[in-house]
Amino acid sequence: MFKFVKLLLFVPVVLLVSQIVNVSGMGIAVFAEEGIVNDNVAIYGDVNGDNKVNSLDFAYMRQYLLGIITNFPYDNGIKAADVDGNGAFSSIDFGFMRQYLLGKIDDFPVNNQTPTITPTPTLSTQTIMPTVTPTSTAALSEFIQSKPSNLNVIISDSNSIELSWDMVEGAVAYEVLKNEVSIRTTEILKFTDSSLTEGLDYTYSIKAINDKGENSLDSDKVIVNTGEATINSNTILNENRFYKSLILDNGASLDLNGYVLDVQLNFVQINGIVNINSGRLKIGSDYSIKNDGILQMINESDYVYVGGDFTTASRYDYTDENRNKYFSAGIIEVKGSFNCINDDSFRATGSHKVILSGNAEQEVNSTYIYDEALRNSYAMFNELEIKNEAGVRFDSEISIRKMQGNYKVAGKLTLNYVETITGDVKIEGDLKLIRGVLDLSGHIFSVTGNFTQSSEVLSNTVKVNKGRLEVNGNYCVGSETETYDRYSMLQMIDEADYVYVGGNLTIMSGYNYFYELNQGKSDIEYFKAGILEVKGDFNCLHSQCFVASGSHKVILSGNSEQMVNNSYLDGGTLYNSCPVFNELEIKNETGIRFDMSIGIRKMKGNYKVIGELGLAIELPLAEDVKIEGDLKYVGSNLDLGGHNFIVTGNFTQTSGYHNSILNVNKGKLEVHGNYTINTDAKFEGYSYATLQMTNEEDYVYVGGDFTTYSMGDHSDYLTAGTLEIKGDFNQTSNPLNFAASGTHKTILSGDTVQTVTFENPETSSFNVLKLTKPIDTGYIFSTTPVWKTLEQ
Repeated sequence: MFKFVKLLLFVPVVLLVSQIVNVSGMGIAVFAEEGIVNDNVAIYGDVNGDNKVNSLDFAYMRQYLLGIITNFPYDNGIKAADVDGNGAFSSIDFGFMRQYLLGKIDDFPVNNQTPTITPTPTLSTQTIMPTVTPTSTAALSEFIQSKPSNLNVIISDSNSIELSWDMVEGAVAYEVLKNEVSIRTTEILKFTDSSLTEGLDYTYSIKAINDKGENSLDSDKVIVNTGEATINSNTILNENRFYKSLILDNGASLDLNGYVLDVQLNFVQINGIVNINSGRLKIGSDYSIKNDGILQMINESDYVYVGGDFTTASRYDYTDENRNKYFSAGIIEVKGSFNCINDDSFRATGSHKVILSGNAEQEVNSTYIYDEALRNSYAMFNELEIKNEAGVRFDSEISIRKMQGNYKVAGKLTLNYVETITGDVKIEGDLKLIRGVLDLSGHIFSVTGNFTQSSEVLSNTVKVNKGRLEVNGNYCVGSETETYDRYSMLQMIDEADYVYVGGNLTIMSGYNYFYELNQGKSDIEYFKAGILEVKGDFNCLHSQCFVASGSHKVILSGNSEQMVNNSYLDGGTLYNSCPVFNELEIKNETGIRFDMSIGIRKMKGNYKVIGELGLAIELPLAEDVKIEGDLKYVGSNLDLGGHNFIVTGNFTQTSGYHNSILNVNKGKLEVHGNYTINTDAKFEGYSYATLQMTNEEDYVYVGGDFTTYSMGDHSDYLTAGTLEIKGDFNQTSNPLNFAASGTHKTILSGDTVQTVTFENPETSSFNVLKLTKPIDTGYIFSTTPVWKTLEQ
């Protein structure tokens, strides 16, 4: 090879000198190398001895170079193959053979080596030396400046490796160099070497050869060791390295320096620092960081691949003070388990990402035993991407600074802290939030399983914030142990906020919404806008843990009977949690069952009720209302405000902590069943219930019996409007609880005999009584007259 290079360099110089002599006509000494001729060869290129140079000879030359044959069929075949005449057969001769067969050259270089003898000229006294201009880099062919890339190594066993590399444009063969010595020429893009000794370092590189016989640059070198190697001194890589297994010990630092470190089995980092430094660390099996070992990733191009388990048991503190130094950029991809088994041994920030991409279920283990007690390492991911279709199982809570994308969870994911939502998120499994703020920031956050908010150490809040929270299973906000000092919150304060619960919604937060609302702290209101849609039961199981206002709406849209449960036990006593809906819309065709009274600030539309709906707060109607079922009103003021209010069942109006006033106010009250006005026995003498009819347009229809047990004086409340009754009329208790006057009229229009009873006829009576049947046969009066004016 070196002779050939010398010849290539020498011939152009000789030709140049000859041309100068011929042109100038001046006498100079000319030196020429004697030609190399194999006299015993009849035809160069005829390696099989058939006196022809054709593709058969080309095939034999290929087989010889690939090591398939060791001799040619022709005795002088090896000499005939030396078509460049340099005394050796190589891939360069093979390239000339290719050119000859393709017609690119007419003859082989060996046939043009007979020297021409030129008479020695007489030298003049003045000698002119020729000027030789060096070939510029720009003039070199593109091939000569290229080199094979991506030289990769697979360690087959302790003695064998397989090399592979990328194709070089124009190459017809590749030369393999081992420890800088050529060991093989091959036409394919891989080579197997089975002559290694376990535990020794070997250097490999590849050189490409084209059909002109030109060589490319050498590829970047790689170092290979097929044994269990140990690095115990500070090392900076200047090449890609491939190890069967590796130990970093003695506090040594390892700087990848932009190169690849490929460990095909296990890598154990006992101490020291591994600085990825824009390189790639690839580990075929497990990677363990022990004692005071540190993994440093601070560049965007840093990449670590672990084909097995990644375990960090480092004693180094990666907390906020040091977090920007070590896990602030780059990617760790793990195919096995991700184990963080020491306090704060993994806390990432910046743009760092962990990818879990195993082919079977993976685990994230963040608990460990210390002094016979189970402790949490509080692993903190910056970004966590799950590419595992089988899912990832988490043994304890973790933190994720930036959440986006899909999280396939086997079991439950418990979040200790989330810094920000940077894109839509889907949790395929169950979710539990125990601390911090989960701010949706306009994104969709969906949970295919159950979602639980539980304050175990500090409070936590889900801020929908113009986003969409979708929980396909049950959604629980709070726990039975929560107090006002430690609580879970759901915040909906924007018109675009939307929460969907496919199962049951349970709120048992220790936070008192009603207290904050009444304190005028509008900046911390939590249910003042948006829509909360529930397909299952709506459970409010802590005192005033749901108080909505503003434009907030709850939609109950289940496909079967739903429950609104708002009673809870405290010290053996059953209490009402007193939930307050702002707007409540019932889309459930089957109906809703209520176990205790609730509050609705703005009533409108239809309410399909199974059993009885209890209403307990001041209630101005927003539009016409229809209660399909029974109604019990214990609030302070039900104002129809010109609207129609229909109850298809029975209507009971009773007082409790406050007086209960139903103000018809130019509207229409239509009760298909019985209408009863009374006072809860616990509050007799304390409050009263009142029916207020003071406008001519006021109209009350009772399809069943009308009974008043009210403790309130109605002298100023029944002064106008019309009360039509189809059933019986009963007055008892307060002597003035039906003292009608003014233009008020009562119509008794039942289809059967109606009974009229006044316990206090001397103080309570009809103002105008209209009868639609004969008085003697259509009515039974306890006494007469009980009217001021009678119309028949």
